[in-house]
Amino acid sequence: MKLTRLFFSLCFAITCIISTGIASVKPGIIVVKFKYNSQIAEKWLAQKRTGELPEFRTILGSHTSRGYINNATLQAVAKRENELNNSFSKPTQSLSENLSLICVFDCSQAIDVELLSRKISSNPNVEYAEPMPEHSIVFEPNDPQFLSNTQYNVQVIKATEAWDIFPSDTKPILLAIIDTGVDYNHEDLAPNIYINPGESGQDSQGRDKQTNNIDDDGNGFIDDWHGWDFLSSTSPNGQDNDPYPGHRHGTHCAGIAGAVINNGIGIAGTARYVRILPVKVARDNSNSGSIDNGYDGILYAASVGAKVISCSWGSQTSAESEREVITTAISLGALIVSASGNDGKKVAFFPAAYPGVISVTATKKNDTIAYFSNYDRSVDISAPGYLINSTVPNNVYESESGTSMAAPCVAGVAAMVRQKFPNYTPEQIKEQIKATADNIDSLNPTLEGYIGSGRINAYRAITDNNTRAVILSKYQIKDANSNGLLELDEQVEVHLTLKNILAPIRNLRVDPVFPDNLGVVFSPLTIDAGNFSTLEEREITIPLIFTVPSNAPENFNMAIQLQFEDSLGIISNVVFMLTVNPTYRTMAANNISVTFNSIGNIGFNDYPRNNQGDGFIYKKKSNLLFEGSLIIGTSDLRISNVARGINTMVQDKSFVLTKPFSVTMPGIVSLEDGQGELTDHGDSSEAGVGVKQNAYQFSGKENEDFVIVTYDITNTSTRDFTTLHAGLYFDWDIGISGQNNIVRLDDQDGFGYAYRIKTDTLPSVAVALLSPQQLNFFAADNDGIYFGSSISGGFNNTLKWGMLSNGIGRKASNPTDVSMVIGAGPMILPQGETLRVGFAIGASDFTDSLRGIISQARMKAKEKDISSGFMFEPLPKNTELIMVKPNITNDGNFNVEYTLSDNVYVRIDIINTLGAVIKSLKEEYADAGHHTDQLSINEVAQGAYFVRFRSGSKTMVLPLFVIK
Repeated sequence: MKLTRLFFSLCFAITCIISTGIASVKPGIIVVKFKYNSQIAEKWLAQKRTGELPEFRTILGSHTSRGYINNATLQAVAKRENELNNSFSKPTQSLSENLSLICVFDCSQAIDVELLSRKISSNPNVEYAEPMPEHSIVFEPNDPQFLSNTQYNVQVIKATEAWDIFPSDTKPILLAIIDTGVDYNHEDLAPNIYINPGESGQDSQGRDKQTNNIDDDGNGFIDDWHGWDFLSSTSPNGQDNDPYPGHRHGTHCAGIAGAVINNGIGIAGTARYVRILPVKVARDNSNSGSIDNGYDGILYAASVGAKVISCSWGSQTSAESEREVITTAISLGALIVSASGNDGKKVAFFPAAYPGVISVTATKKNDTIAYFSNYDRSVDISAPGYLINSTVPNNVYESESGTSMAAPCVAGVAAMVRQKFPNYTPEQIKEQIKATADNIDSLNPTLEGYIGSGRINAYRAITDNNTRAVILSKYQIKDANSNGLLELDEQVEVHLTLKNILAPIRNLRVDPVFPDNLGVVFSPLTIDAGNFSTLEEREITIPLIFTVPSNAPENFNMAIQLQFEDSLGIISNVVFMLTVNPTYRTMAANNISVTFNSIGNIGFNDYPRNNQGDGFIYKKKSNLLFEGSLIIGTSDLRISNVARGINTMVQDKSFVLTKPFSVTMPGIVSLEDGQGELTDHGDSSEAGVGVKQNAYQFSGKENEDFVIVTYDITNTSTRDFTTLHAGLYFDWDIGISGQNNIVRLDDQDGFGYAYRIKTDTLPSVAVALLSPQQLNFFAADNDGIYFGSSISGGFNNTLKWGMLSNGIGRKASNPTDVSMVIGAGPMILPQGETLRVGFAIGASDFTDSLRGIISQARMKAKEKDISSGFMFEPLPKNTELIMVKPNITNDGNFNVEYTLSDNVYVRIDIINTLGAVIKSLKEEYADAGHHTDQLSINEVAQGAYFVRFRSGSKTMVLPLFVIK
């Protein structure tokens, strides 16, 4: 059996459940990490991580840049790293050097941050690019009717019993509250507030180090004697050393974690011997729950030496930059505890769901999950978070609810565990807490597997010295036919790598279970994994083998549960997900590798992530395609497609599959045949069609550079079609982020092609109509305005129809990020009847070779009776814009005469000497011939201007003087 391998880590299993959303990212901001030693990285570092980078001006417009992590924090990380004699996983980089490569672009114009992030990610100098998530605190409004003199939270988790374990001379542990600030003067917090010894006492000149305006301890932060404020409204640089709160939230969390115990006033915190490090990462506004510099705050706390970091805030959106910060903080010895969120739904929440973080959901007094709590497989543990009485500013105590309250409870327990087991790693602390929790699944039967290992038990966590904990650190998937897809009835091997975190284990057994009840049977039923010493990690030699069930739904996320046991009983369970029966396939029988899905997309199945599929690749080089889609319509009110829509991060989903796309090799017609069937929903806004799609790849040197695609379109509506148009949309990205790309129409042979200027090392691509219909073609700048809209600003149906149905609408783009639509129409198609539209898609290392490749594709399609009959009359050699003659009339109107050689899109603007548009005078399609337009310029002030006349691929600029 030929096998292919897919490698997964526990991190991947978590990212499978990440959710993102437009509303949860910051507008106009993109985070980019440059590759180590790349030219752009060196240039940006030389600019001191500021300023504009011209390499990104085409795609981002005017912008500035700054470091994702500020310089002071990087200095603090470096200092702490040196103190620990730590080294980063890459020996050529330190932790701080690695983080210094993360750049934040602030764009001055409105941009689609998610879409452009995906495009920037293809830049070879870029490790990743992503939007910046919005974060906010997670608490429910307090209940004014609840004023309790008891604290059920410390009682139910047995914190009171845990306190008695520690002697009175126990050294306090540093616990950071990354939040809205902390009232360090509060009567029940002040004695437990951290005082930085490096910024206390007197300096060599007898001055108080707390106020001498000197960074005495050399960590990059001046006078940070009791924490730091990363978002000050009173400091010139936006930061200062006063973490006094705006919103009361941080003070409430601090009290839950570490209010002074046994002092005769107020409440009792969870941890008895603790010092609170206040780190303010929110605005001074007392009503603002927004968190802006949370990850700087995490790094600062870890660099100061915090052993536990509590974060009662977050977002449903994840980011690789944030994950790097978390990994760095953990490597510096910090354990991070974070709230799972208050949306009351099954969703991953970040930073809680990042690997290594303890994710905490909230319970009520009776151990049932609070109604507001998020639940998810990424949740690690539960803790009291409903109506928790704690400190708020000005020596006041109030009750609040939320997973925000549960997280500092667990952070307090984590502090005690670190005191009891000082040599444990953050990973061991986390597993000790999970393994000693009280199981509450019976009280929450519908949430089993989604609320962690149980409700935290502080006493057990610090007294159990023989806790067992095994994790699945990574796994490998091998599928039988080597295509990397887990298909129906295919045999699959799962190779497991396990890690024992705590006490040594003898005779470990692994029992696999499928919770999804699809009748899957594993072989073997149990794996004997042998003995494991503490912190031993090992790949198990015996793989799990199963066959993908024939009844698995399309694109099904199948859960596999592993139960770990030894002679003492069950240790733990872990669940990971595999996607089976995917509805996309990659055809790669010749020099073209291209993915088709079952609903009309070309390139990828999961726009805009673009992880499912290979895109469009020539000769095993880099991918050249960002998005491809079938578009069929009869008017701008009746369009079926799967291209991006008004929300550019979400594709329209007009089509559904009726027969999944599959491939056969060798095929009946070609070396590799692909076929599938789809239909639209029949809604009034859709075309009303069914489609059979076929794809063909041929062998032989003359046929190795193209793929042929056909669509048999059936009128499934209740009306006859007289204006049917069908075509393909392609957003080509040839080279870095699709910049400096051009699409054109070949005037002689009637096909569209795309290439990148200023390079002779990247392939060019071509798309041609094969079938005997009238050609339609439109070359688009993605940020250009056509039919009142732009592709990057919202690809609506008016724009799609205009590009699909206006003949040779625009023959060439500008050099920028570009798209093309090529299609057939108008066509007549009566009810119930079928017609075929065929295309060839080719590529070459040389643009001049494309015409020959398309010619051969047309001959092959005709020879195999696939699609033929295309006729094209070469376009005139002369430019479509022959003459422009502007003049101003006495009444202040503006007359313009122009002559066109063919039907094209026309735009006339008045621009100033800097190129800015002062007034747009005309924007519409115009027929070939002579035109005279009278346009008003009454509101244009006296002065010198230019008239810019654009038609199709041509631009003419003429001087204009307005005298009033």
